[in-house]
Amino acid sequence: MKKYLLMLAMLSLIITMHSCEKNELVVEEEEEEMMEVKDELTKVTKGKLQSTSSYSVSGEVFIAEDGDKKYYLGTGDDFKCSFPTGSVTMYLSSKAQLDLSSSDSHIRVGALNTNGKNLLNLANGKPAANMIYVIVWCAPARIQFANAKLE
Repeated sequence: MKKYLLMLAMLSLIITMHSCEKNELVVEEEEEEMMEVKDELTKVTKGKLQSTSSYSVSGEVFIAEDGDKKYYLGTGDDFKCSFPTGSVTMYLSSKAQLDLSSSDSHIRVGALNTNGKNLLNLANGKPAANMIYVIVWCAPARIQFANAKLE
């Protein structure tokens, strides 16, 4: 019985750890729109991502504003994530650790498909002052990959 439970636990761990790999089929709840902005952007806040798991994530993240007072969450040229598959989701959060049980502590911004520059529209405009963290989250595995404090 103990062997069976151990094997079941190991199998669950393997499935969870591989759920964000590049060969997965991702069905998104809503289509994310990568923004191409013609106006020059002004960075309002920025930070450097730090891995919070065994997955490698690094690079600059920022909130920027365009000439029409529209706001965006962006990643810099140096953004790298070991599994940018479309299931890697960006959140703004009031906490360094994403708390999905508290809806007022985070804003789901969108999913990323590529390393390097990305720009996601902040549909509700300028985020609240308490949203000072960017969280990189693997939705299928429910694992936080990284965070960055915006300053």
